[in-house]
Amino acid sequence: MEVMVGIREACEALQTSRCLELSYNGLLRCVEVHAVGYTADEEPVAVVWQKPGTTLEGWQVIRLERAKHLRVSSESSGAPRRGYERSKFPFIRIECSVKAGQRSDPAEVR
Repeated sequence: MEVMVGIREACEALQTSRCLELSYNGLLRCVEVHAVGYTADEEPVAVVWQKPGTTLEGWQVIRLERAKHLRVSSESSGAPRRGYERSKFPFIRIECSVKAGQRSDPAEVR
């Protein structure tokens, strides 16, 4: 199932401190994953920091059902970025997440 692949890829990127490359709304992106989970509508989403290079730099909520061509990049992630607070985002269930204020590594993933 494609959605499960999106969740798996996003969590792998987070756990390995790598960026996630994907196509979303017709644009290629390289993002730093901060959390992956489900909204109250059971929609799978990822909270990401959009890296510089597009007009969309900054915090984004990516709907994983709309993302295509997901792959873990060889580029290092800077997650967690300053300003990340998981409570600001609409999760009902979390699959994986970094802890705010700490560098992401497998020991810090929930």
